[in-house]
Amino acid sequence: FFMTIEHKYETFFLTMHTFLCSVIKGHLEIKEHINSRWLPKDELLSLDWAAADLPIVLKLIEVL
Repeated sequence: FFMTIEHKYETFFLTMHTFLCSVIKGHLEIKEHINSRWLPKDELLSLDWAAADLPIVLKLIEVL
């Protein structure tokens, strides 16, 4: 477990539980997003994150 985010958007409320995971073998299959990429932590803030995602990104930068 990493952290839980509760965020209120204009039309809905989101509770998101996040986890730190490792890929041991194989590859990840993205099913919820159009695109994905691996970034070093010093490039994480170069993306336009959703409001609910930003606290997770900031904590990742802090702890990694």
